[in-house]
Amino acid sequence: MKAIINSIRRKIVLSFSIVLVCAIAAITWTLLAFLADEPRRTIVQQPYASTKLIGCVLAGTLVSILLIRFLASRITSSLSDFAEQVRAIRQTQDKGQAIAINSNDEIGQLAESYNELLAALAAKERQIQATEDRLSRALQGSNDGVWDWDLTTNTVFYSPHFMELLGYAEKEFEPTIDSWALLIHNDDIDLVWDLFRRHFDGNTEFFICEHRIRCGDGNYRWFLARGQAWRGPEGTVVRMAGSLSDISDRKRVEDELVSARLASEAASKAKSDFLATMSHEIRTPMNGILGMAELLAGTVLSQEQREYLKNINLSAENLLAIINDILDFSKVEAGKVELEHIPFRLRTTLGQTIRAMGARLPTRGWNCSSTSRRTLPT
Repeated sequence: MKAIINSIRRKIVLSFSIVLVCAIAAITWTLLAFLADEPRRTIVQQPYASTKLIGCVLAGTLVSILLIRFLASRITSSLSDFAEQVRAIRQTQDKGQAIAINSNDEIGQLAESYNELLAALAAKERQIQATEDRLSRALQGSNDGVWDWDLTTNTVFYSPHFMELLGYAEKEFEPTIDSWALLIHNDDIDLVWDLFRRHFDGNTEFFICEHRIRCGDGNYRWFLARGQAWRGPEGTVVRMAGSLSDISDRKRVEDELVSARLASEAASKAKSDFLATMSHEIRTPMNGILGMAELLAGTVLSQEQREYLKNINLSAENLLAIINDILDFSKVEAGKVELEHIPFRLRTTLGQTIRAMGARLPTRGWNCSSTSRRTLPT
């Protein structure tokens, strides 16, 4: 800026000097031309007349040049002050500082316009800074990394948090899409490129892909990549930007849930198999007992022996009923239980229960009996 001002000052001085010299010369020769021949001859014939005349012209020219330099310095002083203040603002980076030039000339108007421009820039920078702060807080809250792929230059911007999620330093991660692709698990790379192609072809509104990436510690972690492409005037994709989220914890929980479900299904199947096997293994000897009891009932028995045999038969049938009840519990868990409506006599059921239990109760010093009113429904 200082060099420009000095150049302007030199041009002003040179221009005014040339104009002034030409004007003095023209005025001098015009005066001589209007003089009569005799006075002009008298002046010219005087000793050193030409020298005096040239000296007067040169002296006038010198005085005029000094005067012009003074006027040029006065003219450019405001411009120099303007340049110095602009230089100070540039060094301090304080765009809120206004230029103080109190003049109504063109320089004052320029300073006023410059101050208005600074105020507009400062307001715009504050707005941009506020937007960046909101975006930064939102990204920090979501714990996402940001990527921006420029397909015209095949360069990718990776935010610092993007590389922090992967565990790499900025110098270890080149700004290309291959830096990302080379870290993707071999089982996931085809899926990632296929989803990219489908999005570029316009088959999906957004690019969404879950895949594994090798991090800086050598281990693979699950990440969710999301993005959207922008197309140029010809319809081709020129830019794509999005975010990257670490979903390893969610994937681990999903795997644990799947494992728990499989374990639960295996346990349920094992229980069903156990119940089926147990019911078969218990029913076989119980059917044998019932069969032998029926054969024994066809022999000659005393009244007391026949009563004992009746209790054995009743207990075996009750045990078979319990086995059936156990199988019914498994049906309840499977949602396949069926209720049966079977008529029965309450007094008869109570009597059979007491007879089944009464054979062993006296050995423990207990006694069991039942009474019922005649009005009790049967």
